[in-house]
Amino acid sequence: EILARNGYHVGHAGKWGVYLPFDKNIDFSVEDDGWHYRKLGNKVWHITEKNEADALRFLVTRPKDKPFFLNVAFFATHAKDGDVRQYMPQ
Repeated sequence: EILARNGYHVGHAGKWGVYLPFDKNIDFSVEDDGWHYRKLGNKVWHITEKNEADALRFLVTRPKDKPFFLNVAFFATHAKDGDVRQYMPQ
């Protein structure tokens, strides 16, 4: 909130995971977590690739005349034990 009140373009991509609302003065928010592979449209995404794509979308579309803050929280660190797909190249 402090950053937004001071003119920052504020964004979040990835896992929020704090179990508190994150909806105050935020310009961009994509919360994706709880999965490692998912078909979205015609593409099968790995969660790391999706978190990265969302972060890059924020950077490309943000106003260039404002300072910005982007929180990126990658979900893949929460590996599914025993699921070998988590080790496949991305």
